[in-house]
Amino acid sequence: MAPLEEHHNQRQLRLISVAFKEASIDSPSFRATVNFFHTRVDIFEEWIDKSMAFYEKKYTHSYDDFKRTQNSLLSQLLPSPSMLSSGLVSNQGYTPSLVSNFLFDFTEYSERIIKALKGNDILNSTPLSELISVAIDPYKACRKSFDYYQTKYDSMLSTFQAANIREVSIDPETTKNDTIHIFTLQKSYIQASLDLIEAIYTLRLQIDKFLLDTMNNMKSDSIYSPKDGSRPLDLMPSMNEYMKDYTMWVQNAIDGARALERDIENAKKQAYEYTLSHITPSEDINDYDIRTISTNTFVDQNIHINKTPEKSGWLFMKTYVGTPSREIWVNRWCFLQNGVFGTLLLSPSKTYVEETDKFGIFLTNIRYKPEEYRKFCFEMKIFNGNNSASQDKRKMIELVFQASSLKELKSWINAFETTRKVVSQLDKNSLNYEIAYKRFSPKYIEFASSTTTKIDQQITTFDDTTESLFQKYKCAFSEYEVLSVGSEKIFNFQTIITPISTKMTNLAFLADNSVYGSYCTNAVVANIWGTTYWSDYSLILSTVPMNEERTTSKPTTRLVSPHDKIIYPKFYPNAMKFYDLQFKNLFFSIDQRLSKITEEFLLFKFDAFWCPNKKQKFASTCYLTQYNLYSFINSVGFICLTKVNLDDLVSIEKDKATRTLIRIYDSSGLQLRVNVLFTDPEAVALKLQYLLEKKASGTNDSIMEIFARFSEIDKEMEEKRNLERANSDSSESVYDSQLVGSKHDHELTFWNITKESAELLNKRKMLQKESSVYFSHNYDIPCKGLMHLLFGDESQAFPKSLFLARKNGTQHVNWYWKQKRTNKTGDVILSRKIEFVVDMTDNFLTTSKYSDNNVEELSLEQNIVKAIDNKYYEIDQTPVRIKLPFARIMKITTKYIISEAYDPEKSTSENKSKSPRNGSCFQLFFNIDFLDCKSGNPVKDLHFLERVYLDWAIHFAGTEFFLFRKVIRFYLEKMGKHGKVIKAMRLCGLIGVSDEATNETEKHEVITEKDIGTNKDVNVDPIVDRKQYDARYTLNIISKVLLKRLVYRVSNLFFFLFRVIISLFLGSSTVVQSLNRYLLFGLLLSIIVNLYLSGRSTLNFWSVHNAEKKFNNFMSDSGKFTMQRSIKIDDLDLLTEYLAIDENNRAYNKFQEYLHDIDHDFKYKTTRKDLAVKRNELLVELRILQNMERELVQGEYKRFLLEEVDRCEQALREVPDLFTNDENIKSYCENCNDELTRVSRLLL
Repeated sequence: MAPLEEHHNQRQLRLISVAFKEASIDSPSFRATVNFFHTRVDIFEEWIDKSMAFYEKKYTHSYDDFKRTQNSLLSQLLPSPSMLSSGLVSNQGYTPSLVSNFLFDFTEYSERIIKALKGNDILNSTPLSELISVAIDPYKACRKSFDYYQTKYDSMLSTFQAANIREVSIDPETTKNDTIHIFTLQKSYIQASLDLIEAIYTLRLQIDKFLLDTMNNMKSDSIYSPKDGSRPLDLMPSMNEYMKDYTMWVQNAIDGARALERDIENAKKQAYEYTLSHITPSEDINDYDIRTISTNTFVDQNIHINKTPEKSGWLFMKTYVGTPSREIWVNRWCFLQNGVFGTLLLSPSKTYVEETDKFGIFLTNIRYKPEEYRKFCFEMKIFNGNNSASQDKRKMIELVFQASSLKELKSWINAFETTRKVVSQLDKNSLNYEIAYKRFSPKYIEFASSTTTKIDQQITTFDDTTESLFQKYKCAFSEYEVLSVGSEKIFNFQTIITPISTKMTNLAFLADNSVYGSYCTNAVVANIWGTTYWSDYSLILSTVPMNEERTTSKPTTRLVSPHDKIIYPKFYPNAMKFYDLQFKNLFFSIDQRLSKITEEFLLFKFDAFWCPNKKQKFASTCYLTQYNLYSFINSVGFICLTKVNLDDLVSIEKDKATRTLIRIYDSSGLQLRVNVLFTDPEAVALKLQYLLEKKASGTNDSIMEIFARFSEIDKEMEEKRNLERANSDSSESVYDSQLVGSKHDHELTFWNITKESAELLNKRKMLQKESSVYFSHNYDIPCKGLMHLLFGDESQAFPKSLFLARKNGTQHVNWYWKQKRTNKTGDVILSRKIEFVVDMTDNFLTTSKYSDNNVEELSLEQNIVKAIDNKYYEIDQTPVRIKLPFARIMKITTKYIISEAYDPEKSTSENKSKSPRNGSCFQLFFNIDFLDCKSGNPVKDLHFLERVYLDWAIHFAGTEFFLFRKVIRFYLEKMGKHGKVIKAMRLCGLIGVSDEATNETEKHEVITEKDIGTNKDVNVDPIVDRKQYDARYTLNIISKVLLKRLVYRVSNLFFFLFRVIISLFLGSSTVVQSLNRYLLFGLLLSIIVNLYLSGRSTLNFWSVHNAEKKFNNFMSDSGKFTMQRSIKIDDLDLLTEYLAIDENNRAYNKFQEYLHDIDHDFKYKTTRKDLAVKRNELLVELRILQNMERELVQGEYKRFLLEEVDRCEQALREVPDLFTNDENIKSYCENCNDELTRVSRLLL
């Protein structure tokens, strides 16, 4: 099933989970897959055991012996330093120590080499432990559960089906209970099957990770790091490239599997629920009563369908074995598709799928067989028909099948009758009708049934179309049951993991099954795609449905003809033939509606990761043909077939930041990100881009020419890689021997110029020197694309970009290019004419009103005089002669050059590569001359007015170049950023060239140096039979142009000032209007809050101000006033907190009452007031003195405490033991700290 079944138009991958689907229906393909994979796991575990035993018992001991022998040898390589220190050598002071140091270092080096040879203990390493715990043990657990449920389910089903209905103990209730019990067991079996498929994909991926980690561990010993800190030395650098690709592949596969975890669970759930909905037993007790079965209910006569039904599933078939024959019942996978019935079965080894003959519906006759002692049986009689393999033409084969339930029995019988009814209504010339009368033998002996039962032998025959793949390709199974083709192992052909992987899958790839069309299930398809009907996922657009009427009047056997074989060209590589068969079997064999496929030969394949988004990554194998790019995606059980027509693509670009990434752009702007692995991604991009450009140009190269170009690309890339490796291996620059520059690439000052580049550069420099004026601009488009933009058949650049052409003229004509042979050199050039209506003032004036001549149209000729594909194009244009008042005839010669935007860095690193660059340079050269009236030669001495005209011509030449830039910019913006060459070809057309070459001498056209002028490179100056001048500017036109321009300038000045004023006004209003509403709301809220706060502040201010004013008024009215403070005796008592008089002194207390009497208080009022004021002053002075004394004493005290605390800390640092053990010192120091804290708090 498919968790992502969105339509293709939604630009989403359509994933199908083939393995989960096959597991849910328990097909023979599923059983063969899991059984064959289990043999692979057993072989892998056997390898682990053997390798571990060899490593521990033999290799380790041999290594230790070799190491001891090596150490003995090293000790005897040179004389002992002790021997040399006894007067044996002249350099007695240094030679012994030098020999000692050399032996030590050389011994260490040898040990490193020997350790690298020994390698790590792979079989006891972390990667192996991780593999066992993460993948192998979970797989074994799933396999154990699967074997348990499969064995129990098969056994119980066989027992249930073998029950004799004639026995009295068989009753409907018992049958129903047994069916429900089997259904419960079947659910567990299906769930175990789905879990096993998931465990298989996990184990496959983890084995890849194990191999990668193991090889990385082994390679780590090959890197030697010298002790002196110099650069490490890689002893095996050749591994780096493919190890990087393999590392990226494993990491991307793990990331992709992690991203699909939820989809895996959804796919398992969907497959499980879909199967349960079809196998859930009936709740009606009558469906289990054999005696009440009525054949009238088998076929629904009210159903009218126009399509043959599809039916498949397991049925028990009665057959016979031994001598004398003994009756047995065997399980067979039966199918009815497209009016053909056939059976599939497991091989005797149960590791691949086999097939029997297939029979048309009209050769079969089916009926319910109640007389059979088993329940739910039906009989099928097969007429031998016209099968040439059988000697008895009249013999009938009788088959008896048993269904698992009444529902299945009715379904099979109804499918046969419905198919018979639909096919009988077809046209007699239709394919389905013809097939209904035929019997088909297996196409290949290796996939035919090898079972020796009587019925299997009767329904399995061979005819003249049957062939042996082993004999055809000289195949054989070698060690580990690996297929060998000739002398080559099959893994040398880079086989891929298919949806179904059995023992015969690789052999099935060699079958040209796609030529015939898989009109029904067969063993070849079953060993690759399984038994499910996947025709709806086919990518073939030009399929012919099998029920479509034949165009021929005579019926043929097109689908089964043995003469239709894939015929490869002689130059087609042998390895590519296998890839082509693999490609066709993957993409075409699943389409059962296919009658004939388009003949596409594979050009090359590459492995990659498709990245539809940042999260998902899908491992895929891409196949490229002349017309399409196919991709087979197989990621953790999810399969996706995609096809992209090359006509829909516009660009293939190699990403500069990522080594393996290429970006594919289609015409709608969709970007496909592909990480190319195990193949040079730049070579892949160049090959794809080459095919795109050929498709866009309409030139279909032959396959031989394509292979030749591909070989050139591979050779260029190999040279580039060798150059890069040489640069990386050398400490000096590869150019140091040729250039005077820095030794580092990033500091390179000088660069090499190739001979061809030097010639082109010199020519451009000479043209710049000789021309009157030239203009140049670089564009981000290859030269080829810019050439099509300007000179393509559908381009509007000419004559719209010419100054003298009317921009909105309807009479403009651009003729096609023609081959033309020059009279001077005999070279063939390309030439075309452009015709346009003249507008001498560039639409500034209506020239027809002021023209004094009848010049209305002008015809110019353009000649491509030199072209290097996608590198350099040189185009000459017919000189234009202009008549000006009071001056000689002006001749303007134009040359266009389109070349690569020269990049010294690329020229340095890619001077041997032919790959095109992305940028181009467009140059426009003008030669402006005044011709002598008599000789027609250019004159050098110009009078004043001619120099003015020359300046005007240079100015308007710049205007013409601006028009070219405007047109180019318009096209570039319309094309976008990617695929510019392809889009330029489609937008502006190709450069159509006539095959007929015209010789100028035949036209009696003489080309002279006078016509060519100073431009020596112009080989052709056509259109010689024209007037003396092409355009004439009269004095009337020039004066009106000057007058109108003067009026325009003055008007523009006033308009400019007016616009400035209006702009200032509108700008200020626009600024106000464009303020954000939230900002306005915030400002309004801020104003309200500020007004509120300012109001409160104002109120407080005026309150204080009024109070101050009232107080000042009061003080001014009361005269001079002095504020004094006095302290009474009561206050003094409060300050001193005690009195000298006893509180119990009755006399003093009576005196106090006497003083408080109001009658006596006034006597001492003034005196007491003075005393109180004096007392306050004295107390203040006393308090000041007291504070001064306290601060003096406390300051000295604090300084003392600080010193004591410092001594305590010093004692703690220097004599910590004494400080810790002496309690007196410790207590004293704590007291000092506490006192210092208290004194500091008081001072604050």
